[in-house]
Amino acid sequence: MDIRDDDIEPLREWSAQSGPHANRAAMVLMAADGMPVTEIARRLGTTRSTVTAWCNRYRCEGTDGLRDRPRQGRPRVIHDVELVLRTLITSPNGQPWRRWSTRSLASEVGASNGTVARVWRRWGYRSDAPHEFSVPLDPPLPTRIADVVGIHMGEHRLLAVRATGDQTVPSRRLPAAAHDHSAAAFVARVLARHGSAIHLISADPDAYRTPDVRALLDANPNLRPHVVTPGFDWLDVTTLALGMAKATPSPRHQQAVVVAVCQFVDALRRRGTPVTWVQEAITQRLAA
Repeated sequence: MDIRDDDIEPLREWSAQSGPHANRAAMVLMAADGMPVTEIARRLGTTRSTVTAWCNRYRCEGTDGLRDRPRQGRPRVIHDVELVLRTLITSPNGQPWRRWSTRSLASEVGASNGTVARVWRRWGYRSDAPHEFSVPLDPPLPTRIADVVGIHMGEHRLLAVRATGDQTVPSRRLPAAAHDHSAAAFVARVLARHGSAIHLISADPDAYRTPDVRALLDANPNLRPHVVTPGFDWLDVTTLALGMAKATPSPRHQQAVVVAVCQFVDALRRRGTPVTWVQEAITQRLAA
């Protein structure tokens, strides 16, 4: 593919920046160097059709074709927790060694720099210390979330997760409560399936004060209760936990993880009936 002489320098400048324009400029430059479409897609963590589409737009419209076009209708609302999840598990141009700035993430999702900065401040994320981010819980999780092993939405809401590096101590498993949809039955079921250190997360401290749940906590030091920090939403914390647990080593799959998790939790928000899902059921629904 041929590049106009006047476009070479602007394209190089764009490709050295961050955000969607950098990816598009890189596609054109690589194609001009004779690189196959398949290889361009592999290097940039995208699809062959995407590479072909942007190269065709450049052929027809020049650098103007690489800019975002005005969109019809109302823009999609980006929730705060989706911004946080994108920050944590995706990277600019699918390059894991790069970190988002407020400017590059804002450009990626169609938000303002101020919006991204506000969300980062509220959730305690710092771009200069990304590994210090922690889910807003009391007490804090000691390490990062490794897996989500259960979700319970009944009279009380409970999320059961495992964290990396937890040490397991002997547990005594008690019978589940009589009611299948009770919080105690959920806790007993998760403990029976996994038997390792389980962190329980609720927005309501009263979830841990019912006699049956209290008995399970007293008998099993592997069960560690946490409460969502006031001002944060339990379902938002669930979104983060699922995204962090389902993140994959492949940058090209991270965007799909964000979409799947956000859709899954949106369905939970709309659900009006009690639900108790363990790890296998959660995995199936995320894959659907």
